[in-house]
Amino acid sequence: SDVCSSDLAGGVQLLRDALAESRAHFGEDSLSTAYLYNDLGTALQQAGDMSSALQAATSAWDILRRLHHEHTEQGLNALNNIAAMAYYTGHLQDAEPRFREAVALRRELFGPSAALAALLNNYGKLLLKLERPQEAEPLLREAAQMSASYTGPDSFLAVASRLSYAQALTANGRPDAEAETQGTLELAKAKYGDKHLLTAAAELAMARLRFQQKRGAEAMPYLDAGEATAQALGAPGQGVLAEARKLRQAYTAGSSSS
Repeated sequence: SDVCSSDLAGGVQLLRDALAESRAHFGEDSLSTAYLYNDLGTALQQAGDMSSALQAATSAWDILRRLHHEHTEQGLNALNNIAAMAYYTGHLQDAEPRFREAVALRRELFGPSAALAALLNNYGKLLLKLERPQEAEPLLREAAQMSASYTGPDSFLAVASRLSYAQALTANGRPDAEAETQGTLELAKAKYGDKHLLTAAAELAMARLRFQQKRGAEAMPYLDAGEATAQALGAPGQGVLAEARKLRQAYTAGSSSS
């Protein structure tokens, strides 16, 4: 890992040097400079420097807009980076318009694809975090259908998108939340087994549904199973584990106040 981090640091420095050279030769407002800012943002993201990555991607996007070159693949890369970095640094309100613009631009440039499905899923999940499930639901329905079409109904992306869609149905109190959530849990178990991240996330989705239905006693086995699996997975399970603990906290608080 030391070698890997050393390589990343070296790559970042090479890009910084190239960027300085481009700015000196071509100026700030040049496509060369914008592309290098984009590449630097991606490298900084991989190196874990999210704040600097966000700055670099924003610089790329600003230049591309000034050059009227934003409706391009490079513009899409910049938007994707800005949206992701704003999300990962906790700036959810800032991330929302960027995700919306990125979805529209990818749709315009390339049409339906697995990549568009993944972007729709990420945008929908952000809207769920912002407590805007009614807006999220149609986007996540499209993500689930598109990912199944382009990557197969039991692919990682398709199952993950179905889970997001099930969460939106639960949040909106839809009757079909039951069948969608249960079906996705069964699919995750059949395809990926009991100890997989997707299965842990699906257990949480069932727990969330049961809590919403005021069936707390039935929710707990799902929550316990999902939390235990996520914990056993270590670093890859941290996101699901945090969600499990948040859900348990909310239920505990609700139980004690009722």
